[in-house]
Amino acid sequence: MASNRGGLPRQAAYLIKWLVLSLLIGALAGTLVWIVQSGVARLGEARTSLPHALPYIFPVLGGLVVGLVIHRIDPAASGEGAPTYIKSVQNRGGYLESRTVALYLLGTVLTLGFGGSGGFVGPACLYGGGAGSFLFRKLRVLSRPLRFRKADLRLAMVCGAGAGVAAALDAPIGGGIFAVEVLYAASIEYEGLFPGLLASITGYTVHSLLTGFGPAYWQSELAFRATLVPGFILTAVVAGILGIIFVVAFKKVFDLFHRLRHWGGWRPVAGACVCALVGLALAGFAGKGQVLGPGTETFRAVLDPRDSFPVYMLALLLFGKMVATIFTVGSGNPAGLTGPVLMIGAMAGSIMGSWLIPDFAYGSGLGGSEHVAFIAVGMAGMLAAVLNVPVAAVVIMTEVLGTSYGLPAALGSIIAFSIARSEVVYKYLETEP
Repeated sequence: MASNRGGLPRQAAYLIKWLVLSLLIGALAGTLVWIVQSGVARLGEARTSLPHALPYIFPVLGGLVVGLVIHRIDPAASGEGAPTYIKSVQNRGGYLESRTVALYLLGTVLTLGFGGSGGFVGPACLYGGGAGSFLFRKLRVLSRPLRFRKADLRLAMVCGAGAGVAAALDAPIGGGIFAVEVLYAASIEYEGLFPGLLASITGYTVHSLLTGFGPAYWQSELAFRATLVPGFILTAVVAGILGIIFVVAFKKVFDLFHRLRHWGGWRPVAGACVCALVGLALAGFAGKGQVLGPGTETFRAVLDPRDSFPVYMLALLLFGKMVATIFTVGSGNPAGLTGPVLMIGAMAGSIMGSWLIPDFAYGSGLGGSEHVAFIAVGMAGMLAAVLNVPVAAVVIMTEVLGTSYGLPAALGSIIAFSIARSEVVYKYLETEP
């Protein structure tokens, strides 16, 4: 067995090194996700308890703090999060300033807690990856026998990002795959896959210890029927087209704010104003559905066939969530795209399911699992089409909804990805606005 001079055998050193790193990084990343989600939940409860139109002022207040305070201290602590993670891995060897991570984490809590439309996954890539980068740099100094290499820094960042995504999505395997698949347009970085999976499982476990184990969303076994397949294919095509529309619209809004550089920190404020106006405009039409904030409760309700969402309401929520998210994130507010993309895909799949399953009725449980199968197609399709993660999309769907939904998710992911693969949202985020 090959040996380092006076140290551990090389294979043993590698195993111990990544076992220690992955567990520590995963634990820290999972804890950070819990802190962010808890902060957002508390601010959200306070905001929604206010009377009349007051809750719709808060997204603007969040934009003011982000744009005029955080953005001026560190412009890198803005935008979607995942592009900064990608650039740090590809161009900076996994290095990310700790100040950027701390400010971005604070900005995410304020943006989502005050009602800005976005998700947790993109931010989790950044501050989870930042946690991996930070821990590696500290441990490298303290633990010389494990022969830490400078090149390992980027793998440590991948581990942190995977752990953050796993905790944010309750998908311990899908999170690790997402973190390596999102790095490149046409390949997966296998070198970071196995340490990343160990870290993502750890991140998920620590997060679940803090929040509770069990399925995050409604689950039931799908009684598969071959007659459903044509409907799945049609839904996947719709998801692919919707993914292209989302990316093209996002690019136009992003480019608009990018051209307004002279606005400086007022750009996040302007985007937050549009988000607030969309939320206010739909407040009387979307029922209990919400386009503001992360929309977690609305997402859960859409996934539960025992709840009540008429098709017109789903269409309004889909349009509103798309516009509010595009302006929130496109203007530079720190929030993610993945959660809203999944929510939009769920609504599109639910609309298609309502149309293609004549005997389905919300609130009755009738046709419930088949309807959720259409939702799985829509979510996997949108995720693959917009973010270029077709493998992670299928794995995440099976972890979130159950393994019986694997075939619908695979059909949605493959077909929508094939339709929309030339339009990937992250390639437009090489430079934050």
